[in-house]
Amino acid sequence: MRTAILFVLVTTLLNPIVLSQTARQFFERGCELGAKGDHAGAILQYDRAIELKSDFAQAYANRGEAKRTIGKLREALIDFDKVLQLNPDDRVGLYCRGVALATLGDTPGADSDLTKLLRLDPQDGDAHIARGYLRLHSNDLGGASRDFEAAVAADPKAWNAFYGRAQLKLRLRDEKGYAEDMATTIRLKPTVPDPYCEHALNACNFGIYDEAIRNATRAIELDSAYAEAYHVRGIANAGANNRSAAFTDFARAIRLDSTNAVYMANFGRYLIQQHEYDSAMKYLDKALAIDTTFAPAWMSRGVARIESVQAVVGTQLGGRISRAKGCADLKRAVELGLEQARVLLEKYCK
Repeated sequence: MRTAILFVLVTTLLNPIVLSQTARQFFERGCELGAKGDHAGAILQYDRAIELKSDFAQAYANRGEAKRTIGKLREALIDFDKVLQLNPDDRVGLYCRGVALATLGDTPGADSDLTKLLRLDPQDGDAHIARGYLRLHSNDLGGASRDFEAAVAADPKAWNAFYGRAQLKLRLRDEKGYAEDMATTIRLKPTVPDPYCEHALNACNFGIYDEAIRNATRAIELDSAYAEAYHVRGIANAGANNRSAAFTDFARAIRLDSTNAVYMANFGRYLIQQHEYDSAMKYLDKALAIDTTFAPAWMSRGVARIESVQAVVGTQLGGRISRAKGCADLKRAVELGLEQARVLLEKYCK
C-alpha cells in the first residue's frame, strides 16, 4: 500500500546533485524511523532535512504522512499543500492530500485530488480504492463500483481492492459476492486482522455467531491489542449465549479503548439483557459522558431505568422518578433521530 511505500523510499530515487549529503542523511533516517513506527522521531528528521533543503518535496510528503498517521491531519495538510505548490502534478502529494481531506470530511476536495491523480495515472489502484471508499460513503454506489472494479483490474492481488468491493457488495445486499470477496481478501492477506474483524461483525449481523467468534478470534491472534476485535467477539458471544465470554470480551475492549462510547453502550445493552440494571446504567452513563449525542445510549439508558422500576420498586415514589427519567431519556433519543426509541416511548411512557 502507498502508506508503506512512503516510508521506505530510498534516496536512489532522488537526484544526488540537487540534495546535500546532510539533508539526504536526515531524510534517510526519517524513512528508517517511520518504517519502525517511530513517527514522532521521523518527523524530527524530516524537519532537519527541510531546514537544509526548503524545496525537498519528498521530505514534505513523508512528514505529512507521518503527521497524518498520528492524527495531526491539519498539520499534514500544510505539508501536502507544500508538495503540490512545488509540483501541482505530484502524485504522492495528490494521493496523500486526498486521503487526508477525506478523513476530515471534505468530500469535494478529496474527490478533486483523487480524480486529478487518476487522470494522470488511470491505473493507480490505490487512488481508485481511496475514491471508491469516498464514493461509497457518499452513497454513490455506481461510482464506488467502477473504482473498486478498476482497482481489481489494475492489480488482481491487491487485497484492499477486494476488501473495498466487499463493503460495497454488503451495502448492495449481495451476500454471496460479499462472502467471495472477503474470502479472497483473507487469502491474499492472511496476516492482516481487519478483514477477519469485519467479517466477524457482518457474521454477527447475519446471526452466524460461531463464524463470528472464529473470525474475531483470528483477528485477536494477529493483534492481541485490537479492541474492536474483542468488542465484536463480545457481541458474538452475547448472541451465542456465552455469558462469561461476552463479559470478558466487552471488558477487555473497554480496557483497551476506554473512550469508545459504542463499546460502553453495547456492554450496557447486554447488561440490560442480563437484568443487571445498575451496572448497565453505569456503562451507559459513561457512554453519554463521552458522546452526549449518541442516541442508542440514551435509548438503552431509558430502557434500563424503566425496566429496573418494573423489576424492583413498582409504583413507589423512587420508581416513578426513575420511570420519568427513563421516559426523558427515550424522548432525547427520539429528538436525536432514533425512530426505534419512538416505539419504546409509546410503549412505556403513554
